[in-house]
Amino acid sequence: MSGVKRKGKLPCTLLSGFLGAGKTTLLKHVLENTEGLRCAVLVNDMAEINIDASLVRDGGMVDAAGALVEMQNGCICCTLREDLLLEIARLAGTGKFDYLIIESTGISEPMQVAETFTFDSEAAGVAALSDVATLDTCVTVVDAANFTTNWNSVETVLELDERRAAHGAAAAAAAAGGESDGPGPAVPGGPETDADAEAHTHVPTDEDERNIVDLLVDQIEFANVVILNKVSSATDKDLKFIRGLIKRLNPSATVIETNYSKVPLRQVVNTGLFDFDKAADAPGWLQELRGSHQPETVEYGISSFIYRARVPFHPKRLYDFLDEYFVLVLHMPDDDEGSEGAAEGDQEPEDEDEPQDLEAKRTDALGKARARFGTVLRSKGFMWLAHESTISLTWSHAGAMLNVDGGHQWFAGQDPTAWPPETRTAIEMDFEGEHGDRRQELVFIGADMNQGALTACLDECLLTDAELALGPTEWTTAFEHEWPLWRPEDDADETDPADGAAPAHAEPHVHGPACGTSGHSH
Repeated sequence: MSGVKRKGKLPCTLLSGFLGAGKTTLLKHVLENTEGLRCAVLVNDMAEINIDASLVRDGGMVDAAGALVEMQNGCICCTLREDLLLEIARLAGTGKFDYLIIESTGISEPMQVAETFTFDSEAAGVAALSDVATLDTCVTVVDAANFTTNWNSVETVLELDERRAAHGAAAAAAAAGGESDGPGPAVPGGPETDADAEAHTHVPTDEDERNIVDLLVDQIEFANVVILNKVSSATDKDLKFIRGLIKRLNPSATVIETNYSKVPLRQVVNTGLFDFDKAADAPGWLQELRGSHQPETVEYGISSFIYRARVPFHPKRLYDFLDEYFVLVLHMPDDDEGSEGAAEGDQEPEDEDEPQDLEAKRTDALGKARARFGTVLRSKGFMWLAHESTISLTWSHAGAMLNVDGGHQWFAGQDPTAWPPETRTAIEMDFEGEHGDRRQELVFIGADMNQGALTACLDECLLTDAELALGPTEWTTAFEHEWPLWRPEDDADETDPADGAAPAHAEPHVHGPACGTSGHSH
């Protein structure tokens, strides 16, 4: 790679990865081995003080004027997005650099950052950022030593940060000889010998209710290159699990195993691997739905299957099933403009769950699920509930957490003249019978799964023949249930229903395991 100089657009590598995974260590390693490339660096930190940037700057790893850009007090995937666009355009316009490396914060979602390259900006003087810069490679660093703990966590990003802060304060007090209850147990994702300084400086907003496991999934699924770091600190059992899971979540990604984030420069810089359309289609669950993924169950012990049905779920039986075997998170619809009440049984939570209560729910749900279904690691798709014939519901599960939200409007309920002409053929292929494209379509990925038991439980949640005979009109009121009422018309100004995009919703409502599912069968 020595002697390769920039011609045309400024190529960029985006470094992502959870707190303490080793992103800054990777950045330092790359900058110490640039092989003649003139590299600019952009480092993002949620905290007021950008410790990662200080490590790079004070270590003398960038020497050109303006080569280091520090962005703090926000995240480049959301609050600092416009600033990111301006800085990339500025660096590209100087002509001084052959390459740009962007280190995002540990809670950043790479897809959101990547989308910045499609934006335009009058302030930056570019019709589109893609005219002057290009995203070359998306790299995600995975902490092998702490991944399994993080994967099974029910904590939100905010809760983890609060626990980190308490842990750090206790350790500091103990080191100073002050009174302390001690540092307590190890913090998931906490710093190891090569951990990022951001593990101590991350400051999320009070509204950061994303679950850790969902963030891990987002970061792995969107990567071209996954660096499995700290492998010498992980057990053989954990490594086998992590390898298999990464292969299922992102079959097309290049996986590199290492310690201290030491990887050859050519594997993370100027790879030419990134393609936005391919990246959006990369997740393993999507490939399963399309039948394009080649299984590797023999090598990794992880398999998958698709559950499909053309019958709606009974809302109460499904709710009871999910509530028993998962930690259920319902993303509640907004009700701030006088929309008429929610579905019968829909209530706001009276009290927030205490962390120990949520942990108990997680343990109980995981134990029950594993005993009956084996280890279900990841599942995703969409479903049709009998009381709601207008809008689909999205199902997204990882670890113990299952998120349910309002999805796209079923095309069968829309005027065909409003369908996007470029996707009309694909839409019609999803139609079958009198209910059109309404259906269940869920991908399950796991280890030693009992497909028969899981399928049987889901089948028991479908309407019986007698219930089907009531018809769609009666379904809307015939069944008691605890689901919120998602109304696509409430978001008409924000989302084009034909786009199939999920509407925006308010904060999630976390539910725990119920006493048990109903004994219904048909």
